[in-house]
Amino acid sequence: MKKVMFGRLAGIEFSATPPAFVGSALLWLVLSILGSVFLTLTPLQAILGGFLALILHWSGEIFHQLGHAWAARRTGYPMTGIPGWVLLASWPWPYTRVTNQIYRRKSIFAGHWADRPPV
Repeated sequence: MKKVMFGRLAGIEFSATPPAFVGSALLWLVLSILGSVFLTLTPLQAILGGFLALILHWSGEIFHQLGHAWAARRTGYPMTGIPGWVLLASWPWPYTRVTNQIYRRKSIFAGHWADRPPV
C-alpha cells in the first residue's frame, strides 16, 4: 500500500497510509456528531471540537510512539519510522535482532534510577 510521507524528525520518518486518512475522517465525523448530540454544541462548534479532538488523538499517538523510539534508541536498536495506520500508528522495529523481553528489560532499566536498589 502506498504511503504518504510527512518528513523526518530526529532520524524518524513519519508517514501514513490511505486508510489512516479515511479513519481520521470517520473519527472526526463521529466526534463531531457526539459533540453535537451529547454536548449540545452548534454544528460549527461540533465540527471544530471534533477536529481538535482528532488533532489531540494523533498528537497523543505520535508522542506515544516517540517514547518507543526513544527507548528503542537507548537499547541500541533504533526505530526507522512511525507509519500511521487506520487510527493508530505502529513502530517498525527489527524483531529478528532482539526479542521483546530484551527490549523491555533494557528500556525499563536504562535510566539512572536503575542503579539504585528497589525500595
